Amino acid sequence: MSIKSTVVDIVEPSKITWTGKAIGTTARHSWLLTQKGRATTVETSESMGGWLAVLIGFFDKKFLDKALSRVLNDLKVAAEGNPEV
Repeated sequence: MSIKSTVVDIVEPSKITWTGKAIGTTARHSWLLTQKGRATTVETSESMGGWLAVLIGFFDKKFLDKALSRVLNDLKVAAEGNPEV
C-alpha cells in the first residue's frame, strides 16, 4: 500500500506532525520531544479514519497501540546506537 505523507507542523526541535492518506484511510501523527538533561522523552499520538481504519480496528482493537509501540521501540534502539535497526 502506498501512503502519501505531508508534514503539516514543525516546531524545531521539539514537535513534528504529519498527515497521511492511503486507500481507505487517513491519519494524523504527532511527535513531541522533550529534553530532560541528557535524555529525551518522546510522546506520540495518532488518529486514523476511513473505512480501512474501521475494518482494521474491527479485527485488531490494539492495532494502533501496537504500531506506535513498535515505532517508539525502533526509535529508542536507533537513538541508543544499536546497529540492528
